[in-house]
Amino acid sequence: MKTLEIDVIKLYAGQIKNFENNKRWNAWLRHCLVHDKMDELLNVRKGLQMGMASAQRKSLVTEQIAEMFCRWTGSIESTMRKILRNRDRLANDHVNNPYATGRTLDEKRLRDASFEKFLRKKSY
Repeated sequence: MKTLEIDVIKLYAGQIKNFENNKRWNAWLRHCLVHDKMDELLNVRKGLQMGMASAQRKSLVTEQIAEMFCRWTGSIESTMRKILRNRDRLANDHVNNPYATGRTLDEKRLRDASFEKFLRKKSY
């Protein structure tokens, strides 16, 4: 079985193919969003968490790397939320929607809370 771990030091240095810079990273996120690749996003997120844990054990984590790790995982989770909204469209997903009701707001909160629980369960 192939390991999911991603070397965050190499990623930060731009030495991982197709992730050399932020334009490539954002292009990959857009590709995942357009093609509904939730599993790929989950795997990369878990790989980043594993790589960060390894780098931390080796005392290689700097403040800049920790900040980038937060940005990487944040952008992945944001893209995952967009995919979830596309899969499960609710009337209250858009601001100032005249058709939104209190019931859909409760549904949205329930969906978002269950997604957060799912993310915690899938974390490394």
